[in-house]
Amino acid sequence: MASRIQMLAAIAILRAVRIAVKAKGRGKVGVKWPNDIVLGGRKLGGILVETKTAANILAFAVIGVGINLNQSEESLPDGAVSLRIYTGRESNMRRLLGLILHELESRYGDLQKPSKLVSEWWRRCVHKMKNVRIDGPEGTIAGVNRGIARDGVLLVETLPGHLVRVSEGTLRMLD
Repeated sequence: MASRIQMLAAIAILRAVRIAVKAKGRGKVGVKWPNDIVLGGRKLGGILVETKTAANILAFAVIGVGINLNQSEESLPDGAVSLRIYTGRESNMRRLLGLILHELESRYGDLQKPSKLVSEWWRRCVHKMKNVRIDGPEGTIAGVNRGIARDGVLLVETLPGHLVRVSEGTLRMLD
């Protein structure tokens, strides 16, 4: 369930950011596994989901969202962007939060439709069908990103026809 909540949050944030920058009609907003939000090829923010289960039933989930809103270029690490840098204007935090919450509420029922969430997440994936390297607790895996499973694991083709399921790690695009 945590992976579905993560996907739902990502989709809601993507939609909210698209609305927020639409006035400028610029750029592509997407997701990078496992939890990054990307705008114009640079990291805009990230999502963390913490869950608590009792007797194998989800008791609650906490969604943490970090978005670079009005930072300057100098205050961000290489490869990061803020909405202000991207659009050239200050962004209103309350407006963006309202958009995100509206999207979360309107899409809440999709938690019961994992294939829909996976499909939408995959459409917005910035490393779809690209060469990737994942550094994880069990070492490095390199190959072609072939998809995401219903349980949120990344599917990487390391050899022709050989898919590896990756559940955690740091992904780097090689293309």
